[in-house]
Amino acid sequence: MNYQSEKITKWNISLIFMLLLLVSSCTLKGNKKTKPKEDHNPKTITPVGKRLKTTQNNLTYNRGGYCIEGLPSFIAQNIIFPEIKDSTSRQYLVPLLYRIKEDGTIYNIAIEKNFVNSNPTYQLTTDPEFEMEAIRLLGTSGKWKPYSYNESYVNREGKYSMRFDYHPEYFKDSKNNFALNPDTRSTFNGDQNIYDKIMNPRNGADGIVTFLAIIETDGSMSNEHCLQTVGKTNCEIGLSYLKKLTPWKPAIKNGKKVRSQIKITVQTQ
Repeated sequence: MNYQSEKITKWNISLIFMLLLLVSSCTLKGNKKTKPKEDHNPKTITPVGKRLKTTQNNLTYNRGGYCIEGLPSFIAQNIIFPEIKDSTSRQYLVPLLYRIKEDGTIYNIAIEKNFVNSNPTYQLTTDPEFEMEAIRLLGTSGKWKPYSYNESYVNREGKYSMRFDYHPEYFKDSKNNFALNPDTRSTFNGDQNIYDKIMNPRNGADGIVTFLAIIETDGSMSNEHCLQTVGKTNCEIGLSYLKKLTPWKPAIKNGKKVRSQIKITVQTQ
């Protein structure tokens, strides 16, 4: 073997050796197990009323804290408004705290003392009549969906703001046969299919609009006041939906038909 051939052979052996080392190194790196990153900032449990489910780090958060039968409709039919003379405000708010047992029973209902009111439309009240009525309503509202974490029951504190809305008709000197707390409240007496489409549309809604209105003794609706809009809608659109909900059964007080107020939320598309 001449000198040139010997030089080439040695170079080939060195090259092969280096390639084997490189392959071995890559294999070791590929098989090395890395510790998964820990999430030190997990998402908090959803606020009261939400019913969504999300997954994070293979854990499921089940959103609880809501009344199974629908709290707004229960309140509308059962609320007893305190009689007031001062008309400096027509809207009052009582902040509540509560807990839910595993069987869905709501308990430990109390007034939230350090509540910060971020809604200037409503006046925060500490009047005992309002507070007692707010606690009574929440306590008699039926079964609730308990809070849970990763499919396990969680005994955590929930919050709810009870709102009292007074129609301007109540504050008039001549109430024209108006009853704030009738013995029997007004109920819808028209086409149920139309009612369901507006109140609970199958394909969802673009927005919701809440009104305070008067049901007259003949079952018609009048004096509609827009309280709140949420989503892609406005009061005018909401009113066009509300006008479709007719007629109504008038409220009854002492065996006679009376004018009364209703609070109603419509869903617009």
